[in-house]
Amino acid sequence: MADRYTQGTTELSELNYFVRLTNTSCDEALVTLKKPLDFLASVDLLYMDFIKAAGGIKPSTAGILLLNAHALLRSGIRLALSGQLLPVFMTLRGSIESSLYANAMVVEPQLQKVWLDRNKDQTSKEACRNAFSINKMFRYLEQANERDFAEGLRDVYGATIDFGAHPNSHSLIRSMHIEELDGGAHTVNFAYIRGPDSFELRQSLVAYAEVGVAVFFVALICFDKHPNVSDLNEHALRLQAQVPSFVNSLGLGGPDG
Repeated sequence: MADRYTQGTTELSELNYFVRLTNTSCDEALVTLKKPLDFLASVDLLYMDFIKAAGGIKPSTAGILLLNAHALLRSGIRLALSGQLLPVFMTLRGSIESSLYANAMVVEPQLQKVWLDRNKDQTSKEACRNAFSINKMFRYLEQANERDFAEGLRDVYGATIDFGAHPNSHSLIRSMHIEELDGGAHTVNFAYIRGPDSFELRQSLVAYAEVGVAVFFVALICFDKHPNVSDLNEHALRLQAQVPSFVNSLGLGGPDG
């Protein structure tokens, strides 16, 4: 008898089916969520206009980290539309951290070398871990901007953890259902994918919007000499003000709209 673990994958494999299912979810979401996705496309366009001059960010590694923050946001939207929701919050958390690293290097340029030397040896790795602790990152943000903004972003960062950036009871229990069988046994059902009509998927898009705008403001803080900084800041503020309408377009608004 052939070993089912070594005979290779086929068109009928479970993994193949799973990937096709996530692609189908994306295709459906692009149609059924067109209006809210238009808003998210506007947020993404902010980054594309910012990136045109990203080569002017000093130190240069900070610019790369901001590009990575945007790349992670795009990964998050792909995961959200596919229905794979817990990993969405991992990418959102990563995007915030990447932008915070960039800001720290702008405030303290010598941190670039600490980050680049991370893999030289164990001592360098520990030095990097200590230098880039999340609490220090938020303190650098306070130095670069204002305390209220830094505290607001810290709250957003904490929310990504609560909703799945770390495995915790709050996020995992929301994705599982335990069913009792005859005889006292139990079966555990876990939501690998949620459809475009689900509350959870739409909620993840709200998180994406909030993190996307917040991280963009960090990018502007890092590069306040961007040639279009005033226009970009104005557009970002306008989009931030439109988030409640965006929430309503997803059917998640309160009774008063």
